[in-house]
Amino acid sequence: MKIAQVLFNQPAQSFSDISGQGLTITKTGTFKSTPPLTSRTNNSVFIESTNSLTLNSIPIAVRTHEEESFSISFYLKAGDSFTTPANIFYDNSNGIGFKLSEANLSFTVSSSTDSYVVGYKLPSISKKILVQAVYSKRVISLIVDGVAQDQIELPKTYKFKATSPISLTASCPSKFIMLDKIEVFNSPLDDFYINEEIALDSTYQNPGQIMSVDDASYFSF
Repeated sequence: MKIAQVLFNQPAQSFSDISGQGLTITKTGTFKSTPPLTSRTNNSVFIESTNSLTLNSIPIAVRTHEEESFSISFYLKAGDSFTTPANIFYDNSNGIGFKLSEANLSFTVSSSTDSYVVGYKLPSISKKILVQAVYSKRVISLIVDGVAQDQIELPKTYKFKATSPISLTASCPSKFIMLDKIEVFNSPLDDFYINEEIALDSTYQNPGQIMSVDDASYFSF
């Protein structure tokens, strides 16, 4: 089941969860009108050094939830390789989420004593990719554009560090990152669903979709 889906209303500078679960989303700073990264959204979320976005109290990855699966999915376009790590979606207190450093994308889960990381090196900065992390039966997987890139099986004794629902923050120290179609599920994503979503998201973006958002400043023949 989908437990979070971020909707960005750029003119109103507001974010909301349209999954039906009522997740609280907070922001700092202002967000630019930016072209979407998929054919099914109107704006991507442009994160730079002057703003940030936080998905609060997501009911996943909590101690005692080790038998419960979850997935996090979003499109990413990076504007730099980030010598200082950027938090794509990361909870510092609980050591869980995505980071980007030196063009290396990583997803981390932590216990009270150890951290476990799966990673992927971006072949090209500024190319959009679909990023998905899946936790299921004590295995964490990092999937990029529908292809599993890295996987780790956690010890049978593993316990998440978090004792309450986690909060994931997107922020970067310099340059920018673009995020789109941000979703969280309390179940693993299967190959059929992922490939079907990629096909739908890759449909040609018609000029009206882009022009209606930014007064044609990003569109020309």
